[in-house]
Amino acid sequence: MEYIFSIIAIKHSAWLLLGIFLLVVDLIAGTFIFLWFGISAILTGAIVYLHPAIDITWQVGFWLLFAVSSALCWFALNSKRKSKAEKGHIKELLIGELATVTSYNSVTSEGILRVCSTKLDKDEWLFVSEDRVSEGDYVKVTGVSKGGVIKAVFHGN
Repeated sequence: MEYIFSIIAIKHSAWLLLGIFLLVVDLIAGTFIFLWFGISAILTGAIVYLHPAIDITWQVGFWLLFAVSSALCWFALNSKRKSKAEKGHIKELLIGELATVTSYNSVTSEGILRVCSTKLDKDEWLFVSEDRVSEGDYVKVTGVSKGGVIKAVFHGN
């Protein structure tokens, strides 16, 4: 009987190890596809831990279901972001992002900020702020004016 429980422990731990391995591969590769397969393996490991009598066929089925559905959701969200950028609403993707002020003119309240995110190809943008900011300060993007200029507020230094 003890032998059976050791096999069960190997089954769920094997899924956990596979999941961790895939997460590490994703960190090295820099793509998000291995992330979803790794998380799916960890979820499958959790299911096998909670229900150790699940057959290996069902385990692989759960893993494939989780992996495919999470990858499809990621691609769907990513394509919405790209389609928004293609329609000329690229600056709206920056709303909520933190940025560093690289230059600022206190007379006109305009400056240039560098976005900390890698969502877009371009990383420097013209902005306006009613707050008093200086070079090196962090600002948070709050919106885009009708003229297409980014609005930002002081976030810290």
